[in-house]
Amino acid sequence: MSAGAGLFHFFGATMTAVLMAHFFRAGEYGLCAAAAGLIVFLFSRSAWKKYVVSFMLFGAAGEWCLTAGTLVQMRMLFGQDYLRAAAILLAVIFLTVCCAAFLYEYAGKKQEYLAKLKAAVFMICFGLILFVGSLAPVKTLMLERYLPLFGAVQAFLLAWYGVWIFEKLERRSTHAKYRKRIWLIFCAVFFGQLVLGLLGFEKFLMSGKLHFPVPAFIYFTALYKGAAGFMLGLVLFAVLLTGSAWCSHLCYFGPFDAAAAQKKVPLPGRLEKCLAYSRYAVFGTGGITAVLLAYFQCSLTVVLLFSWAYIAVTFAVILLLSKKYGIMAHCSAFCPMGIIINVLGKCSPWRMRVSSACDNCGACEKVCRYRAVSAESRAAGTVRFNCSLCLDCMDVCRHNAISLRLAGFKTEPQKARLVFLCFVVVIHVLFLSFARV
Repeated sequence: MSAGAGLFHFFGATMTAVLMAHFFRAGEYGLCAAAAGLIVFLFSRSAWKKYVVSFMLFGAAGEWCLTAGTLVQMRMLFGQDYLRAAAILLAVIFLTVCCAAFLYEYAGKKQEYLAKLKAAVFMICFGLILFVGSLAPVKTLMLERYLPLFGAVQAFLLAWYGVWIFEKLERRSTHAKYRKRIWLIFCAVFFGQLVLGLLGFEKFLMSGKLHFPVPAFIYFTALYKGAAGFMLGLVLFAVLLTGSAWCSHLCYFGPFDAAAAQKKVPLPGRLEKCLAYSRYAVFGTGGITAVLLAYFQCSLTVVLLFSWAYIAVTFAVILLLSKKYGIMAHCSAFCPMGIIINVLGKCSPWRMRVSSACDNCGACEKVCRYRAVSAESRAAGTVRFNCSLCLDCMDVCRHNAISLRLAGFKTEPQKARLVFLCFVVVIHVLFLSFARV
């Protein structure tokens, strides 16, 4: 690091420390601790961390402008001198902007495109977690329930975790492995919080109003109650941004099916035909049952009986079909939410395409657990309707014949894939922060 760069890093640390003092004085101890994390980022070699500090310092300059305006108005209102305070704050604003601009240029010398994407993932995750947490009528961030005013620390750490995920997913060599791992982590956190809540640790529950943590019940409950509900709205929002990737990255029940579906073996012809229509049957019969239970105002005992029967059949499908044939039978042939997600996924801009470079080696079929790739679909230059955008097929294609496209935009396939992963990571982190029963 040159002497000039070291000087700007020193001023950057100083301005960040001033920001920490500002938050501490305002009683925002979580934001004060998060600002301390920026000093750690400042002296890191990672370019994306310097971008984060740069963006945060630009935001801090805006905070100082608001503070200066408020202070000047108050002093003028009480007839006090305001020129000296205004001059001090203007100097702080100037130094903050200079440091932010320098860090932006300094970081740009290293891996600019990827570094900016990582910084964007961090900033979006951090901002959205704080924003969504502030809208909720109850404290939704777990750390804030135990340490009030420290929710920003959890937001900072989760945003950092989001960048780590993105780094693992953007590399094709590690994508498939880490997709399953982070998916499993989310599942473990979701059901771990549920178990702890049921054991009497009520702070681990969102509101204390429990429901069956099975994806199909998002659909069944909406019909039974005659109202969409928060969870259905959250899923639909995720689907519009990431298409059907909810089924392969975000669903809290999918890891059970994925864990069972390991070694893939050919399906008997008759069974394959049945599985092609089975989830439509579940979608229709299950939906009608939910409506009839509500219409006839059946007792809670009857409703629970039907609910437990569905859950029992769900696990039977996983244990008997997914495990035996190595396909995600619950997700692709049984879960009614899968139909909704696949249909609405067509409203998202993401499309899988197969080019003429394909040599029909069949590697994509071997890794696809959703039965979404076939010789017929490849010949048509696309994938089947039940594709979950897991991208495993892209990772094993030797000729890069399979690509993810952003419909309506002239975006390079590789950049489209990175933007898609940004969306997936941000939503994953949000779900990890707030998805509790």
